[in-house]
Amino acid sequence: PHADIYVPSAFTPNDDERNDILRPTLMGIKELHYFRVYNRWGQLMFETKTNYAGWDGKYKGAPQSTQVFVWIVEGAGVDGRVYSKKGTSTLIR
Repeated sequence: PHADIYVPSAFTPNDDERNDILRPTLMGIKELHYFRVYNRWGQLMFETKTNYAGWDGKYKGAPQSTQVFVWIVEGAGVDGRVYSKKGTSTLIR
């Protein structure tokens, strides 16, 4: 009955198949409205509306360096409410 969205505070896209993708964990969310990742200058690096999709740390095919990125996410819960969150995650190379 409790709905929430969680996003990791860090990820390591180094192709070791562990923590390579930054994605929201949806708990009791029936529809993801959007998940967006921005760099420190406000440039959109990644966006999806698909559940379980995530960002691999690349922008236009180029791996991004170690830095902090801002994310925002919104989804509709099974209880009919809209859940929105924002925060930061560190890309670690």
